[in-house]
Amino acid sequence: MHITEFYKNKEFVLSFEIAPPRNGEDIDKVYKCVEKLMEFNPSFITVTQGSGGSLRGGTAAIASTIKRKFGVEVVSHITCLDKSNKMIENELITNHYLGIENIMALRGDPPWGDKKFIPVKDGFSYASEFVEEIQRKNNGKYILRHNDWKFFKLEQDAKYRLGEKTNFCVGIAGYPEGHRECKDEIKNIEFQKLKVDTGSDIIFSQILYDSKHYFKFVKDCKEKQISVPIIPGIMPITFNGQINFITETCGVNIPKTYLDNLIKFKKNKKKFLNTSVEFTALLCNDLIEKGIPGLHFYTLNNWSIITKILKLLNK
Repeated sequence: MHITEFYKNKEFVLSFEIAPPRNGEDIDKVYKCVEKLMEFNPSFITVTQGSGGSLRGGTAAIASTIKRKFGVEVVSHITCLDKSNKMIENELITNHYLGIENIMALRGDPPWGDKKFIPVKDGFSYASEFVEEIQRKNNGKYILRHNDWKFFKLEQDAKYRLGEKTNFCVGIAGYPEGHRECKDEIKNIEFQKLKVDTGSDIIFSQILYDSKHYFKFVKDCKEKQISVPIIPGIMPITFNGQINFITETCGVNIPKTYLDNLIKFKKNKKKFLNTSVEFTALLCNDLIEKGIPGLHFYTLNNWSIITKILKLLNK
């Protein structure tokens, strides 16, 4: 089932993002996290790939297992980092054969320490190119090998080999406060529209801590005739080290009062977490009261703090 159907049929959609374990670590901890989150009846769960060069294999396998084991719809993340178009085609088909119908299409961040994303040979430089590739698979168009034109009796100028059509719903990332590589508001929305025009079906926002950024982003998108669902992404801050990553690496602003309180309690874990839970619940309730299609929580597999926040929501 395409996840966009939930936004047509429900007043409010709750969803979670979980991450595979680092290679060699216990997968049962991930399924335990999902089991705990299922208490809140999410419509779907997304499964990430490793970011910044982190080695976390098994995204499609984990997503497929969650779908079978818990009976919940899933979204499989795929990034373009270190992958040629042929490797990405193989990943898409792996997901297709596993019965996964929803793909989160991401260019991906540069590896830690690198300032610029550099695609590999025959790789994609932009998420819009990746979205186009997914839509080619949805139209049954596959990459040619060097002699396919002869083997399949194709015209010598044929660009693709025709095959079984996939049925992927495509999610993409949105940046209410601008992408770290593009802080120009106008260009940011233009790039967003390009990804939608090439075949994206739903937008999940980068983490945010101020609802005004989300609603301005939605307004700007609508003015550019972007009509797909735009879902706010929520990630509670659970330890002091996240602060620099959020503000510097992600380029996301943390409201001063909240930031001051986090810094004040950085050596008191209990008060630090209580501050985060209370602020995040207030943010979510503000978003809910102002009208949103749903909430998407970036859980970092920390089900306990997500549970505390959810119990404070006006839903």
